[in-house]
Amino acid sequence: MNYISLTNYWITKHNEQYYKYLISIKEPRYMLKTFFLNSYYLFEALGKEWEKYLERYPNLFRRDPADDFYKYRDPIESSRRLNSLEWTTAFEIVGEFGFPHNESAKRDFLKFSKIFLEKAMRSPNTRWVDFMLSSAVAHLPDEYVDVKEWLPSQLEKYIQNEELSPHQLMMYLKALGQYEGHDELRARIISKLVDWTRNPVGTINKQILIWARLITRMQWLEAITETGLNNIIGNRFIRALDNVYQVDWSNSPMILEAYYLCTDESEKNNIQSILGRNLTPSVFFKFRELFPFLNPKDEALDVQDSVVKIKEKCKSSVSQVDCRNCMEKKRGDCWIRILAKLTGTEPRLHSGYEIADKVIYSLQQGVYIIIKATPIKQLTGEGDVLYRQCGSLFSIDHALVLYLNPCETAPFVIEEIRKAASNSTKNPRFEVVDRKYIRQIYEEYLRKV
Repeated sequence: MNYISLTNYWITKHNEQYYKYLISIKEPRYMLKTFFLNSYYLFEALGKEWEKYLERYPNLFRRDPADDFYKYRDPIESSRRLNSLEWTTAFEIVGEFGFPHNESAKRDFLKFSKIFLEKAMRSPNTRWVDFMLSSAVAHLPDEYVDVKEWLPSQLEKYIQNEELSPHQLMMYLKALGQYEGHDELRARIISKLVDWTRNPVGTINKQILIWARLITRMQWLEAITETGLNNIIGNRFIRALDNVYQVDWSNSPMILEAYYLCTDESEKNNIQSILGRNLTPSVFFKFRELFPFLNPKDEALDVQDSVVKIKEKCKSSVSQVDCRNCMEKKRGDCWIRILAKLTGTEPRLHSGYEIADKVIYSLQQGVYIIIKATPIKQLTGEGDVLYRQCGSLFSIDHALVLYLNPCETAPFVIEEIRKAASNSTKNPRFEVVDRKYIRQIYEEYLRKV
């Protein structure tokens, strides 16, 4: 696999998965969380051009967990052994970004994590439990003092195992970073890790992940940086990448990060260029960032008559010049004026003319709002116009199409449009602006003008 294929593979997975993470009712599981955690670290390595992603990712990670998520993550039950890895990633996410926004979710996290950590300490040789215990100490040592006091003695027992993987050794070293002393224990673990790097074993598919983790997560280790092992690790990583057909998708961002750190400026610039052309814009991570005043917990009636009466535009045939003039000398309230005033943007229509004289408002590059102010009850007539408007925008790479209509739209019309979006090869997003948000948008506009 060459670096271009790897870059495109990660982009494809990112564009497919982030939206599922954002809107899923169920709590994302281990591999999906691992993918986005690794993607966050990749964006850090890519530099300041990608700061907007770093700003928005924490909102994904701190979303309120669903389905009593923490209650059912027992690491010891034989049918739930992956739960140890679930907790391993969860501890890292909380340590890096903070607890969930919801206070009750934070209480549940602490309550059940402590229950299950106690179970893990009673069965420390259960598969993957060592990752969970080490991660708790590495990322949240002040929350799990009992585990922190107990872990070094258990690590002494763990390292007697001659078949420890480098992943385990690296996790143990990360946990030991929270302690002073234990120099002999630390030295023995480092010695085992260095021995493996000099005499690696296992398939290329397994090795490549180890090389990538050593490059991206272990550069603080003097035993690597001061002994010349850096070059050996980098060369073996490149050779492994050349010889694998496909990589594990959840760890693909870490492998891409490792390549980015190893390669020259020319290839770094090429990776940046590929990402810039193909990665879904970061604005899509949170629709409400466009209108930060929206209140999702507002349970008042959807709309009022005063909102329904607002027109799409101030007159039947409107131009860009008309809209700009209206910002200074108001002809009347319309949704174009409302959106322009609230977002601080110059009013821009999608083109010089609109399909069937209806409005597509360009909020910013790649973000479009289709404005209607009449009921749409069937797919013929107005429904067909709406369908064609959306279809024209779905041909634009990564277009975010927001449908704003304070009046009723038949569900089957919306469903047909969603199908068109999912069938597009351009990876568009289609969202219906909730009618309670439409009312809140109008109320905010009245407060501002």
